[in-house]
Order: sequence, then C-alpha cells, then structure tokens
Amino acid sequence: MCRTTSPVSEPPSPETIAELLAQWIDPITEEPPGTRYCLYPTPARGANTQGSYLIYLPPSYEQNDSKRYPVIYWLHAGFQSARQGAWAVQKYDTAIRANLMPEAIIVLPQALPVGWYVDSKDGKLPIEQVIIKNLIPHIDIKYRTIARKEGRGIEGHSMGGFGALHLGLKFPNLFGAISAIAPSILRNLSEEPVYRTYYTFNGDQNYYEEVGPWNLMRRR
Repeated sequence: MCRTTSPVSEPPSPETIAELLAQWIDPITEEPPGTRYCLYPTPARGANTQGSYLIYLPPSYEQNDSKRYPVIYWLHAGFQSARQGAWAVQKYDTAIRANLMPEAIIVLPQALPVGWYVDSKDGKLPIEQVIIKNLIPHIDIKYRTIARKEGRGIEGHSMGGFGALHLGLKFPNLFGAISAIAPSILRNLSEEPVYRTYYTFNGDQNYYEEVGPWNLMRRR
C-alpha cells in the first residue's frame, strides 16, 4: 500500500494516483498515541462502502458517562492521511491536561489525499457529502457529543485548511468555529500543480471559485 504520510515534491505515477483516489480507508491501521482507528459507513458513496477516521477521547470520557463534549474535526493536508493530525492531538491533549482548554473530542477524518474536501466536479468523489451526511451524524450517534454548532469546530492544514474554510463557511449551521493552518487558498487554480487538483476540479477555474472560501464568504 502507498503511505500518504509525507509531502509529494514530484508528480506521482498514474498507479499511485489511482490508489489515492480510492483511499477512503487509511491502509495503515496503527493508532498514533491517544487515538483510536475506526471505520464508519459511507452511504453517500454507495451501498456497503466505508471510510476510516482516528478519534481522540478526552481524559474524563470513560469516567463520566453523562458528560457531553465539543468536537473538533481536524482535516489533513494533500497527499497526507488522517494520522498527519497526530501532532495536533498531542498539542490538544497537553493543553487539556494543563487546563488551558476545555476537554474535547477530536476527529481526524481520512479524506482522499487529492480531494480538497469538496465534491468533485464530475461527482465521482463525493467527499463533502461523506463528511457532512455520513461522518458527522455517525460521530454524534456513536459518541457523547454536543451535537449542535456551538459544540462543533473544524480545523485543517494546507489542503485541509481549504477544506475547513469550505465546509465551515458553507455549513454555518453545523460549525461554530473555523481554523485554517497555512491554508491552500491560491486564487488561480493554475498556481497549484495539475496532479494535485485535476481529479477534484477538472481544470475548471469557475468551479474552483464557486466552492472556494472567497465566494462562500461573500454569500454570508
């Protein structure tokens, strides 16, 4: 299996791209410290399909079975996997244990490494639908979350920063907080390598603009 855990500096082979386009489930099941590896159904993709995510549960979760917790969705960068967020989990855990932030559940979705957290123009990669219609309801049912916008935030790095802005601005009824770390929000699609963007935007600048944070901000 291809490990999507380091940045790509040269165009990958067609075989690698094909593998990444199908990588809804992280093939590496190893659990970074403080996280659990989980699967969930993705009916937005079709019957009998699944995706994966890593989840961090705060220190008191197992001891206090009546308490509900806010959720932070942390989105990985391009050509990365859910486990890229392991460093963020450690930062959050340290802050929680030092009483510098409230306890929170942290979800690290495995999104397609070349997917940008939007539905692809051709409809073949419904990443947005999977996250909004499948993953978030799954998390709210399976875990003791504060299942309203005030209890839900979204953050991401690079491509994940684009995704956090896209999803957070498009669905303000779902997310009460948005954070983007070094987001990939270049205004012109041509400024990004084609192999990083084609399978989502199909080279269409208008579609890129339509789903981009600039346009979504103007609509608010």
